[in-house]
Amino acid sequence: MEFETKVQEYKANLLEFKVTGVSEYKSRADRAEKWVRDYINQIRTSVQSDAAYIGRFVKEYENTNPDLIKFQKDIQEARKKGPELSDIYEGEQKMLPPEPEVDEWLFYTKVAAVGGIFALVAVAAFV
Repeated sequence: MEFETKVQEYKANLLEFKVTGVSEYKSRADRAEKWVRDYINQIRTSVQSDAAYIGRFVKEYENTNPDLIKFQKDIQEARKKGPELSDIYEGEQKMLPPEPEVDEWLFYTKVAAVGGIFALVAVAAFV
């Protein structure tokens, strides 16, 4: 939430600077940009740290749990073949004939007619 606020603050101040030329807006935009870049770097560092931890974890359990290594290799292979398989699937979908459109107008017309008949029967029953 704070990230989005800072990005909006950066955009607004940069726009004001470009429109008005007032250097205070440029300073504000620079501070907001620095905050956003620092935040992104913190997240990047955290992700790299987590990836290193996971890598160490996998190496430690490599000998004790061979299933984990098998799953890791399967995931790596899926990452390699995934885009290719996705392209094949999308190509096959384009070659299939389009599904026929259902004309719902007739259905609604019939429902309205049957509803009208029931309404007339109900009115006639009360009269």
